[in-house]
Amino acid sequence: MNQQLIFFITTDTFLTLPPIKQLLHFFTKDFTIASSQIYIEENEDFFLKTQFRNKTIVFKDYASYKKQSIANKYLKYIKTLNYLFFKVKKIKHKNKNVVYYTIDLFTLYVATFIKGKHDKLIYHQFETLEINSMNKLDKLLIKRITNRLSKIDIIILPEANRIEIFKQQINCTDNKKFFLLPNTNNRDVDEQVNVKESGKIIVAHIGSVGNNSNIISYIEAIKKMNTDKYEFWFVGRLLPNIISTINEMNFKNIKLINQVPHNELDRIYKMIDIGIILYDNSSVNLRYCAPNKLYEYWSYGIPVIGDILPGLASVFNNDLQGRLIDMSNVDAFVETILELSKGSYKNRSSLLQLFSKEYRLSNYYDKLLSELKTN
Repeated sequence: MNQQLIFFITTDTFLTLPPIKQLLHFFTKDFTIASSQIYIEENEDFFLKTQFRNKTIVFKDYASYKKQSIANKYLKYIKTLNYLFFKVKKIKHKNKNVVYYTIDLFTLYVATFIKGKHDKLIYHQFETLEINSMNKLDKLLIKRITNRLSKIDIIILPEANRIEIFKQQINCTDNKKFFLLPNTNNRDVDEQVNVKESGKIIVAHIGSVGNNSNIISYIEAIKKMNTDKYEFWFVGRLLPNIISTINEMNFKNIKLINQVPHNELDRIYKMIDIGIILYDNSSVNLRYCAPNKLYEYWSYGIPVIGDILPGLASVFNNDLQGRLIDMSNVDAFVETILELSKGSYKNRSSLLQLFSKEYRLSNYYDKLLSELKTN
């Protein structure tokens, strides 16, 4: 057993966060892993080989997890408290240095009270906190956490603007507490890509699509594209009204693919020529989001089209990465697809090299590990 222990603990679940799987691959080499979280049976369990696993609540699928009862919402807090105050002590008995890693405010606040002198406490924020729409408990916790910042060692955020937002929310001026860690991955760029059956250029959106997106202008752009040359894929959950709108078009070059387990997306990514991100400016979280699928596209050498949002603008630094456009402009949408499709094959290897040099997770992990090992 490794001497140092890291606890992945949350009242929620890590299993809906692909970047956690990537991080876990690194942490497993340097720490003994323990976890406590909600489990979703249909999701890939990337904690399967870790030594200590605690399942607070188990749901059959993502739909039941999202519709959990009020009783379960209370139960997850009670079980997490029990784990933190009783079971954690037994597991860490022979470990002098322990790292607590969480993604929610409740666990973060409680951990500030049980953290030992030589322990480390990490808070990793994946979604921007919107104060006006937060529930009463989280609003209270933000205020309480502000008074206990000295107990928190590292606050990880995936995008530069979001660091500034959270610093203001918790009234923290200590830059050393904050660590920028993009929602990236460490995919092997030497693997074969651009493997597909048809000769068509495949433009794909990976992930859920809701009404708070640029879907309507994207559909209008698709209508103007050559159906013999281009194929448009939607991979993931779509709202029923969006599915109906797409089906009404009756275009043979639009392909709807139900949600695919994340570990099975590799085959699909290898066939894509252009990636689409449909986030709009309708919320703080979308405005400052640079999602894991962005880095997944790049890790396969796929240029991306997204809206002109500050969260995306902060990481688009090279033309190889794609284009940010005003997605409400249908003609600009069409022109950009045409432009990128001409260079997607020629520039693919260059984008793969850029990703390897600038954006691979390993480029950030060594620095994070150094901070965790420092007393």
